[in-house]
Amino acid sequence: MSLVKSEIKCMTIHEMGVLAEGTLEQAKKDYHLAQGANGGLVQTIKKVESLAKHVDQDLDEGKLDVTSPLEVAKHIKVYLQRAVAVLQSSAMTFEQRTLMAQGAVSAFERHIAATKKIYDNELQKIKAVQSAETEEQETPQNSNGRSSHVVGVRPGMTVKQRRMVAAQNRLTGETSPKPKKKVRRLATDASDS
Repeated sequence: MSLVKSEIKCMTIHEMGVLAEGTLEQAKKDYHLAQGANGGLVQTIKKVESLAKHVDQDLDEGKLDVTSPLEVAKHIKVYLQRAVAVLQSSAMTFEQRTLMAQGAVSAFERHIAATKKIYDNELQKIKAVQSAETEEQETPQNSNGRSSHVVGVRPGMTVKQRRMVAAQNRLTGETSPKPKKKVRRLATDASDS
């Protein structure tokens, strides 16, 4: 895992999350506006419907002073019913907008939650790599799991340094000093020597 890649990934995910949160706030605002408009229309519809009842009541009480009160009342009721139909249509439109805005809010909340989860995972990976690097720097270990740093002893040449010396020796024609092999002689007879 590359630390730089994870850091870039975290920054990108963070920016995506910030943009999604801004869009979420706008979606919530749209939702509340649509919900308020729908509520206002529903109340208006109820008031217009109550006016139709008043027309019937005025007609029954004889408060309408026209030549043909029955015809006037019919026309008033027809127009009130048309007004109610228009308002109901508008209310349905705002109810649909409310549902759409609510869906958008829900979708952005899920998106933000998923983005936050990915961001947290990447952050944990970065912290793990960084802590592992600091542990390595503090206590270098050899293949046995023991500390490879021995106090007072200089480490030998690295593989790269040995290769460079060998290449230099080949160019100059020198041979690299090889350790002498110890030959073990068996002492068979003292007189043989």
